[in-house]
Formats: sequence, structure tokens, C-alpha cells
Amino acid sequence: MPPTLSHVELLRAPFVRSEIGPFRFEVPLAFGPRVMNLRIGDRASPFMVYEDQIRRQTPDVFLNFGGHRLWAAPEISGWTDASDLGPTEVEVRGDAVWTAGENPVSRLWREISVEPLGEGLLVRHRLTNRGDRTVRIAPWALTVLKGGGEAVLAQEPYASHEDVLLPARPMVLWPYTDMSDPRVSWGRRLIRLRHDPEGRPFKLGLWMSEGVALWHGQGLIFGKRFQSPPASDCPDFGVNFETFTNQDMLELESLGAVRDVEPGGSVDHAETWLLCEGAGCPDGEADAVAWHGERSRQIPQLPT
Repeated sequence: MPPTLSHVELLRAPFVRSEIGPFRFEVPLAFGPRVMNLRIGDRASPFMVYEDQIRRQTPDVFLNFGGHRLWAAPEISGWTDASDLGPTEVEVRGDAVWTAGENPVSRLWREISVEPLGEGLLVRHRLTNRGDRTVRIAPWALTVLKGGGEAVLAQEPYASHEDVLLPARPMVLWPYTDMSDPRVSWGRRLIRLRHDPEGRPFKLGLWMSEGVALWHGQGLIFGKRFQSPPASDCPDFGVNFETFTNQDMLELESLGAVRDVEPGGSVDHAETWLLCEGAGCPDGEADAVAWHGERSRQIPQLPT
């Protein structure tokens, strides 16, 4: 059954509501492109929504708005985060809901499409250079999740010094990243980052060969699977995943390979998503690793 679209008004702004199998979400028409309020039927959504920002829609400044968006790495103030206000396009293309809009500063045409895949969703992203010069960029897919949750991330498997001599587990930190932050748990296999409404900004980047990130909170589990290009091809010192949190929310961010994109050229990036109800990640490393493995297997594999 193809997706359905209907026009709705939310927070005094125009949206298109879509249903794909059991999933519902909204796509804004006055800013974006974005995927907002992903949920199963009428249940709660794990996606953060900045309601005041949607009501105000202040021009000429970046507003997060929440939901899922597509950027280009590396992050350059005033270029990457130019205002998203402006008309977007939304339509059904086969089994997918497609939305697109242009960054007026970078001249990047940004496309996001959502379609069913197994028990989850396939989310495709494309950046097309509509400018008049070549740009060196990587696609960057950011999902903004509600406060009160926790990200659960797998490191490369442990190996003894006798068995492995070469390094693994590339990690990148930002100047404001405090490794003693109590919101972070550095386990033998897992890294866990907990949201705290009193917390300051914290960011961490990883190269993850498994290409899986999980979040749980409020009885919901959200996960994404993404590509793992060689670290030498990835932005931000070689990472394909980043997570960020502040007092409001927690983000799961995947990144593709860096490419020189000539005028008229494009780069693509894909994720698959899991959204379900379920118990959160338990305490204790062994139980947490088992939980992570079980939930990771539920996320659809990326198409080949």
C-alpha cells in the first residue's frame, strides 16, 4: 500500500502528514527538509520538537526545530547552519515519501526520502550542488531526540594485547567535551551517554564499523543503522558517527564519506531506522551488551 499524505496545521505552521504502514510522521512545508514526530500510530514520538521555534520562525537565524534533518559536514558557522526557513517540496514517489529544499547560502539541494523496509524504515539522503563551484562535503544525517533518554553505542570488540597490536576505536572530542562528565559511562564494550536537563553541551565522535546507534527513553527504543566508509574518507578526523547533547535533547548523527562535489553533482547517504516500544537498556555491562545486540539485530540491514 503506498504512503498517504494529508495537509495539516501544527503550531500555526503548514505540514504534510504521512502514514507508511504502522508509522506516522509530519513533513514541514515552511522550513526544512525535515522529518518530524515519527511515531507508531497515535503513540508518543521520541523526536524532539522545538514548538516555540516553529511558532516564531524567526528569519535569518538557524533554528533547530527538532526532528530529523540533513546537513553537510564539516560544520561551518553561517554556511552549514544557514536558516532553513523557506518552501519545501513533498510528494509520494513509489513507496517513499520524498521531501526537499535548498540551503540558500551553500546552494545545496537537500533531499530526504522515507520508505518501508522490513519492520522499519529506509531513509535516503542526497545533497546536490546547485552552486557554481566545487565543494568538499560529507552528508550528515542528524536525528534530534527528546530529553530524558540515553544513547547506547558499541565500541569495537575488545581484544587482548597479545592478539592485536594495531589501534582501533577512533574517537574524536570537541573542546567543550569533558571526559569526566558523569552523564557518560565508558564501558569495556559500550559507551552510554545520558541526557540531563542540567547538563552542558557534550559531543563525541566515533568511527563505528558496526554502524549502529541506539537510543532509549520513555518506554521507546529508536535505532539507526548507517554506512561505515573507511575512516580515512570520513570527516571530523575520521568518524562516521557523532552524538551531541545539551539541556534540551540528545542527537544521533551519522556521516558519510567526504567527496568533492562539482556543480550539478550529488552525494548520497542512507540509514535504516527502528522504532518500537520496549524496556530500556539495563544496568550492568553483560546485560547491556545483550540488550544492544538484540536491538541492533532488529534494525533492518542497509540495501546492497
